[in-house]
Amino acid sequence: DFTNQELPFSEVAYKSKKLIAQQYLNGDVNNLISCAETLIKKVYSEKTPHRTRLKRALLELVSLFPVYRTYINSNIYTPSDRKTIKTAFQKARERNKALKDALDLLVRALMLESEFTSSTVYEGAINFIMRFQQLTSPLMAKGVEDTALYMFNRLLSLNDVGGNPECFGLSLDEYHQFILKRCSIWPYTMNATSTHDTKRGEDVRARINVLSEIPHDWKTVLALWSDINAPKKEILNGMSVPDRNDEYLLYQTLIGVFPFAEDQFPSFIERIKHYVVKAVRESKRHSSWVEPNIHYEEGFQRFVDEITKRTPKNKFMESFLPFQEKVAFYGIWNSISQLLVKLTSPGIPDIYQGSELWNLMLVDPDNRAAVDFDKRISLLQGLKELETKDLKALIEDILSHKEDGRIKLFVTEKVLEMRKKKPQLYLHGGYIPIKATGKFKNHIICFARTYRDSWGITVAPRFLASLVVEGKIPVGREVWEDTYIIIPSDAPRAFQDVFTHRTIVSKTDLIPVHELFAIFPLSLLLCKGELRWKREKVGYSCT
Repeated sequence: DFTNQELPFSEVAYKSKKLIAQQYLNGDVNNLISCAETLIKKVYSEKTPHRTRLKRALLELVSLFPVYRTYINSNIYTPSDRKTIKTAFQKARERNKALKDALDLLVRALMLESEFTSSTVYEGAINFIMRFQQLTSPLMAKGVEDTALYMFNRLLSLNDVGGNPECFGLSLDEYHQFILKRCSIWPYTMNATSTHDTKRGEDVRARINVLSEIPHDWKTVLALWSDINAPKKEILNGMSVPDRNDEYLLYQTLIGVFPFAEDQFPSFIERIKHYVVKAVRESKRHSSWVEPNIHYEEGFQRFVDEITKRTPKNKFMESFLPFQEKVAFYGIWNSISQLLVKLTSPGIPDIYQGSELWNLMLVDPDNRAAVDFDKRISLLQGLKELETKDLKALIEDILSHKEDGRIKLFVTEKVLEMRKKKPQLYLHGGYIPIKATGKFKNHIICFARTYRDSWGITVAPRFLASLVVEGKIPVGREVWEDTYIIIPSDAPRAFQDVFTHRTIVSKTDLIPVHELFAIFPLSLLLCKGELRWKREKVGYSCT
């Protein structure tokens, strides 16, 4: 509603890829057409469509190609590759039926139909396919990653490589099915939430996701901010700078990247000003790398300066700061839940440099900044020293000072240390979805990893904006009431929590979430199926 952008993302992506193909990769397209034309003339000497029609058909095909590339060569042609090409062909034919003849011929060549397998043309057909694959990859990268993802700004946390801005999430059942399939096909895949190439750091996305939990609040402040900031916009050729689409991108970016530490504010504003120039150039709507519109870019940067002034008269910051703090509070829980799920799911967890603490970075070059590893080493040593003295005091401390990022470092260190001790469980273990029951069952994600008689159960909260008031730590009976996880009947009945070292014993299949989250809002339970017991001062522990 705010941007008045009505096109679905699929259409934005199609138009963006076509723009790149025609304006930036036109030479590659022409070379590929020459290759196709030569090949088709050898097979259909009198039926070959005019070069112009072949080019129009090819542009439709590559602009609607659903993946980066297929992996066809003279030795390999998988059913998956055939399905991908058929999908692109069907979409192209539906969009432009007048090009059916040209599309048919191109696709027959790509599918290596019988007329393209004779010795006289086979080598040329393989050459055409290989060059086609060399075109679809950069076209997807430049058309979608570096254009469409900067134009379609509905929820920026969804705008990343490999994602789908039109997919606002999965049900828990769908998610578990996805992981089970991935576990069977790619058990050693990389579990990454930030890389050198992501558009936003993992904790930026975790914050922006909170907006989907409070849509009415978000809509209200958007209208207010737009009214407050309207007088601060410049007019360029009859157009407001920034336009509403870019303004919407800016507000989400400010919310996602705003620093916890006040002393980082000046450098933060400079980072935002550099970012908005990159964003408008990538979107290619009002500026571009080839033809920079300096007037629009500088007007956008002045708008950033104006709305972020820390003065008593700035009504925008007066409204923005408390809303941003609220989003950041819930974003923290999103972040650590995401982290625990990543570290314990099937696959190999990957931690991008610097992400041991809060990663509030933007796209490159912002995310290529030097990392203070000495700081991280010092904080880790401090955590370990305090843990040996008083683990409960440590947990209370990191929860009270969660903004400093040590809570994230704590979770990372504890889980990786556990994986080091239990490599088989998390490298080769199976995956069992676990359901929750009770009043707040929809606020829990839970699964088990199993290997022989070893068990590890991950329990993490979600959607906390509708569960606890801002500022309240989501722990204890008061929060979780009658919510339980339902462990499998063949699971152990005694576990030790990796984070708190508390022993959890259950005589039934139900374990109360308020026991799991008694003092810390995550739980990773570890135990073996065959148990030996020893009495300790704190109760029973599993060894």
